[in-house]
Amino acid sequence: MKSTRVWKASARPVDELFLGIDSGGEPVNLNFISSLIPAGSYTTFRTFDGNKVVRLREHFRRLTCSAVMSGLYLELDEDRLREILRGLITECGEMDHRIRITLAFEESPGDIFIAIQELQAIPEQVYKNGVSVVTCRLQREQPKAKRTRFIERAESIRKGLPEEVEEAIMLGPEEELLEGLSSNFFAVRGGQVRTADEDVLPGVTRNMVLECAKQCEITVHLLPVKLREIESLEEAFITSSSRGIMPVVRIDDVPVGDGKPGPVTRRLMDCYANLVKTESEEI
Repeated sequence: MKSTRVWKASARPVDELFLGIDSGGEPVNLNFISSLIPAGSYTTFRTFDGNKVVRLREHFRRLTCSAVMSGLYLELDEDRLREILRGLITECGEMDHRIRITLAFEESPGDIFIAIQELQAIPEQVYKNGVSVVTCRLQREQPKAKRTRFIERAESIRKGLPEEVEEAIMLGPEEELLEGLSSNFFAVRGGQVRTADEDVLPGVTRNMVLECAKQCEITVHLLPVKLREIESLEEAFITSSSRGIMPVVRIDDVPVGDGKPGPVTRRLMDCYANLVKTESEEI
């Protein structure tokens, strides 16, 4: 993986930080960078075809909404931020990237940090065969706010996951499956989709999937699946900006359905891919 690079954008010119950083053996990725910069709200997204993104304005909105929940009221200069992003992407090359924007609200409140790294393509076989996830007993302190301080807690769990496990799904107090450490979780039962609505982050990709379900005339219930219901699930999948829609075929060593990605998930994957093509726009 090429080195992760970080820029600080404030009233001053953009400054590049952390080049040649000694990570102490830790992988220098977006999560590691988040542990070094001032805590704040953040949003993470990917580019398509080099310099295109999907619903960037929604990412900006989530950034400021999370900051407001922590007492920082700030209006982003979206045009200036887009200008900075265009320049950084041009400098980093034409490949696709993962980008994380952090709005600091503890130290140097109002400063913006932009971390960018080359996107590691997920093999098509992963989407064809599906992935395994496990459950974990972790919850966000303020579920609707996307804060960098949660990343450290999530990383401690992620580092302990077996290599064959893609994600850990957080359990609520009544053993309901809420969301992943870096994803939203959906299940299919009786041909209908279920996903938690309370106590989870309102992901941008999650919203797109809910729109796809409506387009496909698939019924959605905004209710979480309970741990005891796993064996009765027909399908499951997780969503995030980098993964898109990723089928889940095993939860805690329990097969989901027949152990293969199902028809509802496939329909939503096709719809989501079309939506990305339709809505992707140059930064």
